[in-house]
Amino acid sequence: WGSFIYGRGGDLSDFTTTQAVAGMQDFINLFKKGYVPPTAPTDGFNEIIANFKSGRTAMTIHHIGSSSGMVESLGDDVDAFPFPAGEKQWTSMGDTENVIFEKCDNKDAAFQWVAYLATGKGQEEWCKTTGNVPVSKRVQALPEFQENKFMEVSIKGSPYAGIFPILDTTTEWISTIWPNTTAAALAGNKTAAQAMQELQKGLYGS
Repeated sequence: WGSFIYGRGGDLSDFTTTQAVAGMQDFINLFKKGYVPPTAPTDGFNEIIANFKSGRTAMTIHHIGSSSGMVESLGDDVDAFPFPAGEKQWTSMGDTENVIFEKCDNKDAAFQWVAYLATGKGQEEWCKTTGNVPVSKRVQALPEFQENKFMEVSIKGSPYAGIFPILDTTTEWISTIWPNTTAAALAGNKTAAQAMQELQKGLYGS
């Protein structure tokens, strides 16, 4: 969804701009014109992935975490590419953080551990094990990551990848407000502008 907003020149700071509303209209039109399954507004993760694996949908937007299952089902008949650019380009980043709490009893040891995971061999082993995209240029350049077409696309997308604003409202917005509002827009019960007004209010309060 965010990629459509950026593709029209909008961004996540204001969903009510002309550009952001145009991106939402593009998103609605995919459903309205029959380019996605009629069950799309209520489909969850399992349904979305099943539709792709069965050939009901030709493309799906997802992160690298589902790639191994795709290859198991489809073999070489599956590929990956960056979301196309419009006026701007954006993709969602699934970020993983390691933190040290203020009241931690062993801050020096904790810092050494986080530093180990952030660089060199630690990051290499972490990303090989978890499937996370490395941020270290040295680790990114390793054959194991460069020869994985899904990882390669993820690495290429990192310069324009972003996250939704982290606010007190973000969790409810992502889990409830966005899906309900977007489903209503896809069903024709809200215009793109009305939906974006509600999304703006739900996340930012105005």
